Amino acid sequence: MKIDIGVIPARSGSKGLKDKNLKKIGDLTLIENSVQSLLDSKAIQTIVVTSDSEHYLDSLRERYNQEIEIDKILLHHRNIEHARDNSEVDPMLISLMNELKGRLPVLETIGLFYPTSPLRTAIHVREAVDCFFTEQYESLLSVETFSDYIWKEEEGAISPINYDPMNRVSRQYHKTRYLRENKSIYLFYTENLVANKSRLTKYPGYYVMSKLASIDVDSQEDLTIANLIKGFED
Repeated sequence: MKIDIGVIPARSGSKGLKDKNLKKIGDLTLIENSVQSLLDSKAIQTIVVTSDSEHYLDSLRERYNQEIEIDKILLHHRNIEHARDNSEVDPMLISLMNELKGRLPVLETIGLFYPTSPLRTAIHVREAVDCFFTEQYESLLSVETFSDYIWKEEEGAISPINYDPMNRVSRQYHKTRYLRENKSIYLFYTENLVANKSRLTKYPGYYVMSKLASIDVDSQEDLTIANLIKGFED
């Protein structure tokens, strides 16, 4: 089975790494890399790249002209209301689904794929989609597992969150499995998104990705590490 709409949000105006969505991972920009992984997965019916920047969208027109002409890829110009620094993605998705009504025949299932996850592959996408449908989840997110000792800081003082330092045990004996949302893959139903105003339901399913595959690019250092890993894997 396929997800009806795969959305790649590519807002301009990044503060940490300027125009980060146009930075290269290997020979492709982060946006192109995401588009290609969705195409290669054969798990997404229609890919929608949404951006407030015509420059970002123009960068895709030459490489993917054929797919754009047959509506395999749609380029969507996002309005300013959903492109501010503090704009949330879920309201943008609801607005996008309303705009696409009538243009696309089926809008039942949605995938959200951030372009800042450059080591997400077609295999990850395909496996996550298969898991979503096989397990009949109402929503699914990708995660990585970790076993770090976590502390929080409040008003200058720190305290542990997930262990007791007075009764320290080896991390391999922890009974609780900790998961970190890695902002790579989200799968959900349009109906639930609109009703809950959230992409995730109360009890979502999850798809585990490795620590390396979970790198999220927000700085030049992240981009350098991702390119090193990508070069090694190739």
